[in-house]
Parts: sequence; structure tokens; C-alpha cells
Amino acid sequence: MIYWIYMFIIALIMPVIMIIFGNLFLHSTPKDINIFWGYRTPMSVKNIQTWRFAHNCCGKIWRKWGVITGIAAIIIMTCFIGKSESTIGAVCGILSVIELVIVVASIFTTEKELRKNFDKTCTRR
Repeated sequence: MIYWIYMFIIALIMPVIMIIFGNLFLHSTPKDINIFWGYRTPMSVKNIQTWRFAHNCCGKIWRKWGVITGIAAIIIMTCFIGKSESTIGAVCGILSVIELVIVVASIFTTEKELRKNFDKTCTRR
């Protein structure tokens, strides 16, 4: 049971981080473009408008998918209480990979939204 609890916590780390940073990006976007904290891609750091837009877009995506994957992880992991350690480990590993894919996909989605809303000179359309 200790192993299941450990893996349950591991399965929830990424969704919790996504929810926390999603809320931070939405409500506490860094005021200035900086090298320490924030959503940093070549397009997002062009000007303050793209910076704020990227944080807003990514924040919404992370918060939404953090909640979805968190609920899914709770439900799925609950179904495996009492199973073997190898089964629990495999399930948690699969959940972690899915969560990581969602985080990476959010970058592509945010960049697509940036390109849709800003032209090549980063002027809002």
C-alpha cells in the first residue's frame, strides 16, 4: 500500500504543477519580459503584447488540462489499489508520459495561437 501511495503522489505531481503555473500565468504574468521566469519562446519574447498573450493562452491550457489529468489520475490510480507493484508502476509511468505529452503539446498550441493572432512583426491582427 505504501508503494501505491507513493505512485499516486507521483501521478499527481504534474497535474498539480500545471494547475499552479496555469493560475500563476493567468493571474501573475511577469510584468516585464525576463530571462528568469515565464513562458519563453522566440515569438513570446518579441514584445509585451506577445508576452502577455502567450502567458494567458498557456495558463488557460495548463489549468484546464491540469484539472482533467488530475481527475483522470485519481480515478485511474484508484482502480489499481491492491494490484502488484509492477502493475501500479506501469500505470503511473503511462500516466506520467501522457501528462508530459500534454505539457509539450501546450507549447505547440500556444505558438499556433500566437501566430494566428500576431503577424510576423508581432503586431496584433
